[in-house]
Amino acid sequence: MIVRKDVVNLVKVMLEELSPFDEPAAMLAVPNNDVKPVESYIQSTLDKSFDDILLFMPLYVIQETFTNYASVSPSPTITLKDGVGYCPVPADFLRLYAFTFPEWSRTVTTHITPENANAYALQRNKYTRGKFEKPVVAINNGKFEFYSLKAVPAAGTFVMKYIPKTEKNKVAFEKGLVDYLVLQNAIDVLNIFEQHDKAKELSAELYNKIKVITL
Repeated sequence: MIVRKDVVNLVKVMLEELSPFDEPAAMLAVPNNDVKPVESYIQSTLDKSFDDILLFMPLYVIQETFTNYASVSPSPTITLKDGVGYCPVPADFLRLYAFTFPEWSRTVTTHITPENANAYALQRNKYTRGKFEKPVVAINNGKFEFYSLKAVPAAGTFVMKYIPKTEKNKVAFEKGLVDYLVLQNAIDVLNIFEQHDKAKELSAELYNKIKVITL
């Protein structure tokens, strides 16, 4: 893990390397404070920048930043109706990581919603849903929907790992994701300062960096 202060410093270095980074003369220092405003912008956007990274990184790259919902105490309450399991979505849910149940033949790593009209309609019909060979997880009205289940699973027999939203002022970040986070946060700060051309350059760099590990 890389502590927050070190990540902030890495972003500052990247910004300064870009020409160096242009701070408006009137904003070089906060009155009665040694911290430059640019650092405050980094701090205020860093958590959201990490959420953005977590949303589009390939899952195999994310090695530590997930929560095992199935292992919390007490265990999540799953109900069953007509072969479909239901469970509340945790308040800090951002993205599926790995969901599997005893009868499923594979792990599910993405979810659908009613907005995926055709795919969702297929799952709602007991004759067209994927069954145990092609299970599906949906989210609707604040609940997970699991297609399909034979029975309510016993504690310890299922996996429900998800990526949580980044808490405010997160103390440390997963080391393997920091390079991407630094780029994303620099982009976000540049856009705040309306330095869109520089932000566009870094966006292309970030895109290519992720593309390499996605292929």
